[in-house]
Amino acid sequence: MIDLILLLVLRMVAYFVNLMRLCLGTILYHCRGHDSALITNYPAFNVAQLPRFNVTCNDCGPPGSTIPDRYTSYAGHGNATFPTFRWTPPPGVNVAEYALVCENPDIPIPGCSQAISIIYNIAANKNQLNDNDVRNAKAPDDTSENIQLRWISDIHDSPYKGPSAILGHGTHRYFFTVIALNAPIQLDRNRPLNKDRFAAQLVGKVVGWGQWHGVVHAG
Repeated sequence: MIDLILLLVLRMVAYFVNLMRLCLGTILYHCRGHDSALITNYPAFNVAQLPRFNVTCNDCGPPGSTIPDRYTSYAGHGNATFPTFRWTPPPGVNVAEYALVCENPDIPIPGCSQAISIIYNIAANKNQLNDNDVRNAKAPDDTSENIQLRWISDIHDSPYKGPSAILGHGTHRYFFTVIALNAPIQLDRNRPLNKDRFAAQLVGKVVGWGQWHGVVHAG
């Protein structure tokens, strides 16, 4: 009997939490579209005739496609698969490494494009990034030897937990930007790291970029 009561209480709590999320998402519905805060609008990208290159994602489809649940947070906690991205290296430039930034400009925070995943130190001879690569990425403060990829996230404690959308807030867009760099990223491991500090390291190093975007729906 006690177990049944506890179960009912937990279900009621979950119901009211979701109801609050729905109400909040509905109230803030028009707070979206903060494209000016995307990484590509930071000072590092204010370079005349900066080369663009093609980025594709066969796992999700052409740009603007709905991202399948298995690649989002709806796959369950920690179960999201990172979709494979491929790109064509920018012509006529020397690339030292690549970085990939996944961000959401539709989060209901004014002027914010939230980075859910930043993967950097991607080798110059690579032209794709897949789930296995990302799962093996290490945090910036990891001192292990022979680390190839590192990651940062503004909100998560792992390299990739997948996109999501707030209940009642409609469709959210997620931009996956591949950045070609002419010098390695050197981040201070002793300071908290986020998108802004990462972007500051890009100044003078960006020699090209490409982008793919998909959408996630939530009521």
